[in-house]
Amino acid sequence: MAQAARQIRKKLHRQTAIQPVVATPGCESEITAILRDSKRFPRPVRPVGSDSAATRCNRAAKGTLLRMNKLNQVVSLNSGSVTVQAGMRLRDLARYLAGQDLELSGGCDLPDRTVGGAVCSGSLLASIPGDAGHLSSIVCSLTLLTPQGGRMEIDENLPDLIRVIRFSYGLLGCISSVTLRTRPIRSYTIQHRRMDFAEFEQAVPRLGVMRAGVRFYLLPFRNHVFVELRRYTSDDRQGRVLPWKIRDWACNTALPEVLRSVSRIIPIRRLRYPVIDGVSEATQMLSNNALVETGSHSMEQTGRFRRTTRTRKTDYCTWLFPADRFAEVVSAYREFCIDYYRFCRFRCDLPALGFCIGKDDQSLLSPSFDGTVFAIRTRSNQNTGWPDFVLELADFAAQFSGIPVLNQT
Repeated sequence: MAQAARQIRKKLHRQTAIQPVVATPGCESEITAILRDSKRFPRPVRPVGSDSAATRCNRAAKGTLLRMNKLNQVVSLNSGSVTVQAGMRLRDLARYLAGQDLELSGGCDLPDRTVGGAVCSGSLLASIPGDAGHLSSIVCSLTLLTPQGGRMEIDENLPDLIRVIRFSYGLLGCISSVTLRTRPIRSYTIQHRRMDFAEFEQAVPRLGVMRAGVRFYLLPFRNHVFVELRRYTSDDRQGRVLPWKIRDWACNTALPEVLRSVSRIIPIRRLRYPVIDGVSEATQMLSNNALVETGSHSMEQTGRFRRTTRTRKTDYCTWLFPADRFAEVVSAYREFCIDYYRFCRFRCDLPALGFCIGKDDQSLLSPSFDGTVFAIRTRSNQNTGWPDFVLELADFAAQFSGIPVLNQT
């Protein structure tokens, strides 16, 4: 498997020696002109949002990359919905809505992504019952520019077509604007639990049907799982600023940076990894106490308390598993991580992040189309050995009916 991975990487390296054309349109008419001019802008044309995908779906050896970051304005705000250009960042949209005491009617992860990229590809979250399972399902309407440069307005009066466009990964055309459902900001409470893997395995069937959003962190080498349960409350309190600031700084800035430093300073594995695990567990203990008890989608998505700086990319790979199989996945995943490190001397230095995602059949390619799923996002700062690990992880996931998300797996 490792030899096959190296051959694939060499082939991809040769392919990317040829550079694609890069276009950065500033308005919808410019996108149309690009799509119609195949001589200056060769096919295929690939829309690119924040370029945050974990896979190579936004990279090409030929064709045209259509960078959408200049289309980043709010078009209109109506009762129960907001229309924005597809290149607007989710974080910026959340900040704008928060200024109107509004939020999106559903959560989303990775708020630095663009709206267009998030609604036509995988955007995972700990969905609270009553919310959409995926961000794409709160799309009321959108404007699609076809590969030939035509323009289509698609809304929920065309239910079959809009279900195809959601999770379409840009294969059917370029989305130029999107209308999303909004609502007044709703607060939720957060309860924290720490379990070992055996306890978490026993709790999985209950978590899958619980009237709460479920988010968790897996530390396989410490045999610990940190679980968050989120429930809506009638209380208007969204949470205090300082605890969220400490939590976000600890998890999104301090932890990755400290672990990178530990890896550089301590070259011996037997000494390095106990320190890494200790720091990771201490960080989770900090964020899983009574520090943060209330919050809202608006508070998380605005990132107004988050200052994340990265000197190096953190790699991640996401697999989803049917809820009825996830209990057996939990213990098997821990064994897989331990065995892989024993034989291949590679392991992830960041805790894996997980979500419970409710059934969502509002798009044909929804990974939870048939029912509730659990997601595991494996993350690592250590790039050497990561590609081989990902391939072995895919073999592991296939044994448990794992579901890939094309931009994250």
